[in-house]
Amino acid sequence: MIPLTKKMVADALVDMKLFHDAQKELHESFGLDFSENLGRRNIIMSHPQEKFFTKHLRSKYQSVIDDGRTGQPDIYIEDLGREIECKLTTRNASGAINLQSDFETLHNKKNLDYLYVIASPDFESFCVLYFEGLNTSDFRHLSPGARGKVSMKKHAGMKKCKILWGSAFDKNKVETKKLKLLTQDIATKHLQRMTNLQARLLEAKSSKHNPVKKIESLTRMIRNQAERYSKKITAIQDRKKYWEATPEKFSFILQNISAE
Repeated sequence: MIPLTKKMVADALVDMKLFHDAQKELHESFGLDFSENLGRRNIIMSHPQEKFFTKHLRSKYQSVIDDGRTGQPDIYIEDLGREIECKLTTRNASGAINLQSDFETLHNKKNLDYLYVIASPDFESFCVLYFEGLNTSDFRHLSPGARGKVSMKKHAGMKKCKILWGSAFDKNKVETKKLKLLTQDIATKHLQRMTNLQARLLEAKSSKHNPVKKIESLTRMIRNQAERYSKKITAIQDRKKYWEATPEKFSFILQNISAE
């Protein structure tokens, strides 16, 4: 059971945005840009995330504790005996969204619920993901220089995800569908072209004038058309095999707070 409702999420996001905007104004009053370094911005906003989600969880549960100190859960719902690890992230420079965790926390807890808030750079739109029972197998191996952080294997983690705000789609399915439609389009155009060329060739062969050069030209055009079609279809099949074989890749759609 997911402990959060959509209304709780919406209310918590509104509170987070109000806090963000107040921080932005405060920074500007000192000649600072709060959004200049989004990593630092997200670190500052992480504590309010825990506070505000805890606040709205209390509208449903009697005892909800937010602590966040080392070794303590970010949010603990005593009524359910459930811990929630909170994370705030933003799309990086390459456009990717990394869903990370502290390896030590994962390793010690064995399995854990995660509340990821993906925020836009301007903090106007969000995607909120709730994961139930994630464990070390849902994340990549710890690598040297990662400072104890591990990234989620989305193809594994998304199987345990409930999207509470915004949306997400499986890029593999989208790309496979696009390639299927492209194959149909190319095949239709190829058939039309070949039908036309073969009709012209038949007409030339039945002509009393015996146009040898025209027959040779049309024969060559038919051969070239078949070769081009074969190359296109082979290239599409290779791309299709890639998307079918590679682990699922997900794209996240952020939603504005006012959009319900």
